[in-house]
Amino acid sequence: NDKLTLLNEKYTDLDANYGKLRNNSSSEINKLTGDLQKREQRLKEVEEILRKRDEATNQLKAKLQQALLGFEKNKLKANAGFAFNQNSEKTTGTYYDNQVSQPYKSMEFLWLRYDINPSLAFSLLGLNLGFQDRIDSSRSNLQTLGGNVFLKKNKFAATGTYYYQTGINHSNNTILKSTNAWMAALKFDYNFNPSFSTSIGSDYLSGNNMHSTSTQNTYFNPLYATGHKFYGSMDYFYVSSPHNNTGLWDSYINLNLKPTEKFTGQIAFHHFGSTGELVDYSGENAPKSLGNEADLSLGYTIMNDVKITGGYAQMFTDKSMKYVKNIPPVSEMKSVQNWVWVSININPQIILKSNQ
Repeated sequence: NDKLTLLNEKYTDLDANYGKLRNNSSSEINKLTGDLQKREQRLKEVEEILRKRDEATNQLKAKLQQALLGFEKNKLKANAGFAFNQNSEKTTGTYYDNQVSQPYKSMEFLWLRYDINPSLAFSLLGLNLGFQDRIDSSRSNLQTLGGNVFLKKNKFAATGTYYYQTGINHSNNTILKSTNAWMAALKFDYNFNPSFSTSIGSDYLSGNNMHSTSTQNTYFNPLYATGHKFYGSMDYFYVSSPHNNTGLWDSYINLNLKPTEKFTGQIAFHHFGSTGELVDYSGENAPKSLGNEADLSLGYTIMNDVKITGGYAQMFTDKSMKYVKNIPPVSEMKSVQNWVWVSININPQIILKSNQ
């Protein structure tokens, strides 16, 4: 009996201890479960915060990318940019010699385009160029303001252009003067069919009078050697060969051909005249007509990335061309000058990664 009583007491003690342990374990498990649930909730909150942060970052990246590429919303497009140059890294000063690098010290621009409807649109440009004199480091600025109007109706299209320049014209062959210059252009296009179209137009760029003593510059600077695209393939004006800053009046007609998908051609005729007053070697007034140019250009696509282009250009100069080119009286300037060119253009597409 004593042994049985002792066993019952031990059993009772064990059962009590087990009960206590089970109750404590349940409490601990419940507490641990609650802690885990709270941590899981916190993790969800953190994940939500990180998700929102990533969304905000991606939105900011998209806005920055949009700002770099330009703003576009509905019918409005906008681009803005700026640049600042110096020749090398310096601890003091920002000296800049534009003869060995970009043609400007600083640049700021704003370009806008608004499409009123599919047939009518206009664009505006505000451009400031800053220059630094390589000798005394003095600064000057040239502003160009203006825009275009675009009209399109079925097979017909027209473009009107006007720009005004003010500030200081810092052309390499111009003494620094205050500028009051302008340009205007009008162009008409007509597509007869997919294989043939024509363009006719006229560009007027103001210029200085020869031997002028004015303290103001009226020569419009078209900037960055765009003459080859607009004023004849032989580059008589605004590119490598100056013409006394006497301005230019270019009237032209283009015939554009595309008989096949791979073959293109253009025939262009230009008549050039000066907009500033000209004088001959004796100081008397000279005719403003400078000459005529005929350009032929052809292009053939050999394959997707390879194209061959070529052309022939011929200039028929008038007598006044000698005066604006500063050719001495005793030197001869041939009245017929020509140029032939051929170019092979290879533009390979380099694919670094493909998902296919």
